[in-house]
Amino acid sequence: MTKFNETLQQLDDANTELELCDDEEIIQVQYGDCFFHIKTNQAKEYVEQQQQKIKVQADKQSNVMNDQDKKMKKLKAVLYAKFGNQINLEED
Repeated sequence: MTKFNETLQQLDDANTELELCDDEEIIQVQYGDCFFHIKTNQAKEYVEQQQQKIKVQADKQSNVMNDQDKKMKKLKAVLYAKFGNQINLEED
């Protein structure tokens, strides 16, 4: 989840910087190892699309993690019921 938050923060910073530019101004945008010259308004659209994409991925990942956490708690309850205090499943 931290990687998603870092990426979202970087995209937010980029969007803030783009707000300071003129809409018709040509800027360089790095995509992979290449640089492209595009208008600021096109770059804003791209950044907003990427933000939405990352938010969707983060939500999906969060749902998966919550589901796994619920399963883990159920398994802990079953194992503690079976073995009692003979096992330790708590995180240190």
